[in-house]
Amino acid sequence: MKNNSRKWTIFSIFSAIFFAVIFSIGLSFGVKAKNAFAYESDGTMTMEKITSDAKQVSGKYLDVFSIPTAMFDYSNNGGERDSGGLLKFAFDRDFVSCFKSKTHNGKITDPETNEEVDFRNYIDVDFKKTFTIDRIIYQCEDWYGYGYPKQLKIFANNAEGELQQVGLLKSSQSSDMFLLSFNSPVTTNKIRLYWEDTHAGYISAREIIFLAPESEDGLKAMDLFSDFGNFKVNPEINNKEELQALKESVKNFPGYENVLSELFNRAELVFDGVVKYDQRREFSTAENAVNQIERRGNVVSHMRSDLRIKWLGTNRVPTGISINAGQVLTIYVDAPEDEKNLPRIAYTQFWGHWSSWKSGEYQLVKGKNVITAGNLINDRYTKSVYAGGPIYLI
Repeated sequence: MKNNSRKWTIFSIFSAIFFAVIFSIGLSFGVKAKNAFAYESDGTMTMEKITSDAKQVSGKYLDVFSIPTAMFDYSNNGGERDSGGLLKFAFDRDFVSCFKSKTHNGKITDPETNEEVDFRNYIDVDFKKTFTIDRIIYQCEDWYGYGYPKQLKIFANNAEGELQQVGLLKSSQSSDMFLLSFNSPVTTNKIRLYWEDTHAGYISAREIIFLAPESEDGLKAMDLFSDFGNFKVNPEINNKEELQALKESVKNFPGYENVLSELFNRAELVFDGVVKYDQRREFSTAENAVNQIERRGNVVSHMRSDLRIKWLGTNRVPTGISINAGQVLTIYVDAPEDEKNLPRIAYTQFWGHWSSWKSGEYQLVKGKNVITAGNLINDRYTKSVYAGGPIYLI
């Protein structure tokens, strides 16, 4: 890693092991004033351009308000491109990968009847329970808007289980990210996105995300903690009674089961004094940090290439913290948005054989990282030893 002025710090507390790192109508015409974009709607929806730094795309916001991918199944009628355009790419929370349909809109021969039919692509999303949705985030292929729905119809199951049209949008192609908003929230267990007209024939989606209605309590739950390591409950929440009241108000949110329940449990432990800030488990490149770590570049490369010393030099930085096989290591990372050189981490076997004494290296990302320590002991060990050892930053 190159020396620079950017800072990173590591902080941890063990519950299983907690460890955190800081890297210091008829068609009506509608136009949005902000991020202006001309479109036509039947009065059921609006649309606006958003960017990757929009609130609705942030990880914390999606954790609370988006329908988790695990809560729905998806399918389409137009097939998918080989490995480079699979349908799962439309729902993987990665705006780089992209789904592309194999079949184009237009006249095709029906393989069953051998007759010519007018084909239109659609994607079906079947939710595992009924959700209320008021917005959809959508972005097509990043290539001149290929696959963009110039005319998009949205259908939803009604109470009788029948699909009925709930939205219509018309616009010229664009590769930008869009927020599609229903004027009235839609409560359903199924959504169909129907490309009536598409740019370049086929359909594409870098991402499709369904959002539940935003609320004050949801936003408050999104910022349940005031620090990155989740040791300080938001000062707007004064006691466990207020915490419990907020918890009850968001139990039906899409993100409660997967994300919020864990955060509320941790907040309760903070109020009980079980989870506490421990300065000994914080490591930082910041000046005057208690546990300061210097960034000296690639020491191994320097020893091998420059000094020609084959067996000396290491990039491992000891933390003074150990982990036993089977324990869970939770690492929180904070860093500037443009920081590219985040550290890696590895755990080791204190008494070990040369063939198996160190784990693989785990690349840390900003936010929460969870690693379960495996057992490094293998059949080459001739003595019985305890499974566990020191943790290193790399």
